[in-house]
Parts: sequence; C-alpha cells; structure tokens
Amino acid sequence: MSNILITAARLARAHALKRQIEHLNIILGDYAELPVLAGHALFEPLPHPQSDSYVHEFLTLCLHLNVSRVYLLDETECLALKAAVALFDEYAIELNFVP
Repeated sequence: MSNILITAARLARAHALKRQIEHLNIILGDYAELPVLAGHALFEPLPHPQSDSYVHEFLTLCLHLNVSRVYLLDETECLALKAAVALFDEYAIELNFVP
C-alpha cells in the first residue's frame, strides 16, 4: 500500500488534515527542526525548499517512502513545486497544494 505525505508537521492544520483523511499510512514531515523523542524522530525530515536541488530531493524522498499523494501545506514548498507537477505525475505522485 502506498503512503500519503503531509508537509508542515509543525502546524496544527497538518494534524487536523491527518485526522480527516481516511488512510492508514500517513506520514507527517517538515523541513523545520522538530522534536526528537528517545533518539527517534517523530516526523519525517524533509528537504529545505530553498535548496537548489529541492525538487530532486523531494522526489527522491517520495519515491523512497513509496508516497503516492502529497499534501503541501507550506507556501514556500508550494511555490517550489508548482512547476514540477508534470514530473511528479510521471511517477504517479499526486501533489495537492493547500497553502
């Protein structure tokens, strides 16, 4: 089964969206530093959207995590990935922009 990735895990609305989606495999991620509990990350670390290779890094991460759908809640991420929708479509990864 494929996974769903919700970005901006630091925001309450990311957690609210997770509760609304009826899917077993939801991953919350963020490019901001988030808490670590007992040496284990609570959220998936994401590449920073201001990186020169952000699109490539984000696509690689989605493929590695077997992600088929992404909900982008951070405006910076949305702007960085808007032009890459066709690329992600080629890999059957649906980008949903929810800034």
